[in-house]
Amino acid sequence: MSILYGNTIPSPCSATLWSDLQLTDIFSELPNNPDLQTVYHRPLSDIENIANRQRLFQTLQDTSLLAIWTNWQSTMQEIARLEKQLTDTFYKYSQLAIKGHILWLYTHAVEALTETQSYADSSFFLQQFVTELLTYKTSQNFSNIQVLAEKWHQSCRQCQFTLHLAENTLTVNLLADEPSLKDDLNSFLAPFLDLEYTCPAREKWYDNDINHIDAAIQDKLLQLYPPLLSLLQQVDKCWTNFQPEFLHQFTIESQFYLSFLQYTQNKEALGISFTYPHFQTSRQGVGWKNGYNLALCKKGAKPVPNDFMVDEKHFIFIITGPNQGGKTCFACLIGQIFYLASLGLPVPAEHVHLFLPKHIFTHFASMEDEKAGNGKLREDLLRLAAIAKQITAYDIFIANELFSSTTLQDAYKLNHRVLDFLSKQKIFSILVTFLEKLSTYNENICSLVSTVDASKNRTFRIIPRPADGKSYVHSLAIQYHLDSDSIRQHFLTNRPQ
Repeated sequence: MSILYGNTIPSPCSATLWSDLQLTDIFSELPNNPDLQTVYHRPLSDIENIANRQRLFQTLQDTSLLAIWTNWQSTMQEIARLEKQLTDTFYKYSQLAIKGHILWLYTHAVEALTETQSYADSSFFLQQFVTELLTYKTSQNFSNIQVLAEKWHQSCRQCQFTLHLAENTLTVNLLADEPSLKDDLNSFLAPFLDLEYTCPAREKWYDNDINHIDAAIQDKLLQLYPPLLSLLQQVDKCWTNFQPEFLHQFTIESQFYLSFLQYTQNKEALGISFTYPHFQTSRQGVGWKNGYNLALCKKGAKPVPNDFMVDEKHFIFIITGPNQGGKTCFACLIGQIFYLASLGLPVPAEHVHLFLPKHIFTHFASMEDEKAGNGKLREDLLRLAAIAKQITAYDIFIANELFSSTTLQDAYKLNHRVLDFLSKQKIFSILVTFLEKLSTYNENICSLVSTVDASKNRTFRIIPRPADGKSYVHSLAIQYHLDSDSIRQHFLTNRPQ
């Protein structure tokens, strides 16, 4: 039973979405497990399933369930290491001994995992898993494995032996057949040392560097101690498929929760806050405070936070401002928060209110495909036409610098047609552009501007404000030394004497 999905598994999103919204940079910091990557690429379309994931995350954060699941993962990693060791071990009884130890580790891990039942009420996903876990735990099949594994473990502890090397002969005897010198040693050492001699027991029947001599000793021991040979034969019989599929699935799916919680802890060390968004049906009031673009954290730096808020009138947001002022990163931030929230993950912002889109469509600049025989403009139009056939009022559209490859006049005309379509379909949209006049094209548009400070330095803050072009012009003037201070200094320096 899945702890990630309800009755159906959602379809994967497009690879273009991941690259456009910089999601690849975010999830590259998480375990590169193909099964987990599949989960990351499948946003949920049902708010109840998202809520179940959120509640499970919160339970892990607030209770000892995190330690229970972490211990399970540690044991599964040790079992995986031992299973790999099986392939490197060529001696039959060493292989069987490894299998016996794996079964013992596994049964104890299952016992510990059943403590999850104390938190089953926190999430429907957890309720389903605990029900199946307890059914398995009380089954005859698991009971047989558990009894066998415990007998094997105890027999290993009890089977103690001695080795006698005389000339070219090595003799193996059970320790019970040898006279014990323990009492004599303790009597002799008592006047000198405050300790008691304990005969060491060999509990480990396998090593990576086992050789033919070790294998011969094992063969002899099994002849001297038949119960151990019988147990190894039973281990071999019950080895096949000893772990049910639902526990294998749990091992993978629990990593989704544990790895992202570890990721958030690392980012919180930078001062970034995470919260679980509240979902609503209306667009009005959608937004957040202090949202962070997580792709910018990859180098260990804390990015500049930005707020975002939707009112009852606007649903198209046009972002303008100076180059390299954070416009594209802000558009990506909006897409990231909606996408992470659709996975049931905590998001890097405060006071988050969202609606759940059916899809997120993106159109960012791409390299021209020379093999297709199309120009850049034609490729843009073909991509937009494909989006227009699928997008609805329940989706989100995010675009960056549409029609930047054509003339200014044509770019305005084509953007007007896009805005007419988005307005008519009432599609929630984020558009980054250098065409400032687009921000006043109709009443559905809200203008957002990337700001500069009093010294004309980029602040990377995006705020609602009419696009006046001043910050863009000033930054360009400073860049090319055409601002008033630079011009005045030029004439003072170069005036004729």
